[in-house]
Amino acid sequence: MKKTKIFISSGQQPDEEPIVKNIAEILSDHFEVYIAKHNSTLLPIPSEILSQLESSEYFLFIDFKRRYDCYCKCSMFSHQELAVAMYLGKDALCFQENGTKRIGLQEFIQSNPIKFNDRNKLSEIVIKKVNENWKSGWKYELSIFPTKEPEKQSQLDRTIRHFCHLDIKNQHKMKYASDCVAYLMRVNNDDYRFPLSWAGYQTFTLPMIIFPNESRKLDIFNFSNNSPWEIEFLNKNIIDSSIHLPQPINLKEEKEVKLSIRIISSNFPTKDANVSIKYDINTDGFHPIITVLND
Repeated sequence: MKKTKIFISSGQQPDEEPIVKNIAEILSDHFEVYIAKHNSTLLPIPSEILSQLESSEYFLFIDFKRRYDCYCKCSMFSHQELAVAMYLGKDALCFQENGTKRIGLQEFIQSNPIKFNDRNKLSEIVIKKVNENWKSGWKYELSIFPTKEPEKQSQLDRTIRHFCHLDIKNQHKMKYASDCVAYLMRVNNDDYRFPLSWAGYQTFTLPMIIFPNESRKLDIFNFSNNSPWEIEFLNKNIIDSSIHLPQPINLKEEKEVKLSIRIISSNFPTKDANVSIKYDINTDGFHPIITVLND
């Protein structure tokens, strides 16, 4: 699993940046660390920073006191990032140099900033508080894994079909992933955007809740004992029309099938993954090989 990510928001003046880089270097032993780069742009906050904020588990805010006269004696970029982090509900630690005024959003939120005087000791203070309050080993994301073996199921026509699944795992330590739906976006070069069903349910678009640190199985394709190389993407017994559905694919001819899967949740970032399907034949019969290529 990827490391838990800390988003560091701070000023980037010449006397501030080395301190922040030192903190990031120490934290990177146990966390993924992203330092927001404040580049000139017409947008209030660049899209890359917004994306990094959304995918971060923790928000570390350092409010340095500016040592020269100016209109605003703080980093305006950092205060914008603080506002977005609060809106997203990020777990935050805030540090504020003595003499810095609580301005903007800080006047209205209970950030309870940790005060510091000596910049030379800031790294030690930050690392101590991070170790006391934050833990690694979890992510604010849904991950996709292949299951080991297909599940056998008797059909109404007395055939046996083998259902192959993906495990969709909630990597968060305590947050429920709500209203999860899945779509088959592409089969090889053909676009579909067709809803997939969760294992054990017959309604394709049924929103699913995935508990913290738990998984739900997602149906992706199935095959029959009578024609094991012909894979189908839905169970024909629970649909009333197959006109707009992906057609069955013969793995003897195709050798490999590539799928694009999308998982959408109302409170988690959207998850996309490409899935490769190949086949293996041994003494036990036909065995599909499912590989998640980019999770």
